[in-house]
Amino acid sequence: MLKKIKRYEDLLCRCTVATFSSSLSEILLKIGFKNIKEAVFKRDKKYMKNILKRCDLIISGHKDERFLCEMASDIGIPLIAGKVITVILPDGYDYDDLDLSRFEGLKFDPYSHLIMRYLQAFEAFKVLTGAERPTFAPLAIKINEEIEMIDLIKSQS
Repeated sequence: MLKKIKRYEDLLCRCTVATFSSSLSEILLKIGFKNIKEAVFKRDKKYMKNILKRCDLIISGHKDERFLCEMASDIGIPLIAGKVITVILPDGYDYDDLDLSRFEGLKFDPYSHLIMRYLQAFEAFKVLTGAERPTFAPLAIKINEEIEMIDLIKSQS
């Protein structure tokens, strides 16, 4: 068990996670991530590629997730979406396949927002350590009055 914990700590020290939220950065630090790149979001491909090029994972902070999905795919790294929590692989589903725009109007109270951030951090941990199977698209965790698992493809119809 101690070897496993040490291996996870080593992975979390070597991996770089990009985020656009200081509250998420604090949570990531609390659970053991060491290399967190808190980026300023700009809708500029050259700027964003430069900012994200040495990252292993992007966690969305709700800002223009379509653009971030595109950037993650171009760079070749996973993205953890924010309005519904799902891991989007660079060679997998894209924003339009999952119809993520239907969640853009979702609003969260402070407690739901905090729960969402912790779930994103846990998904990052799962992706980078292999400790558990992440919630890969098309599956997603949706937070409204309760937390539920949904299939983004099947729920479109």
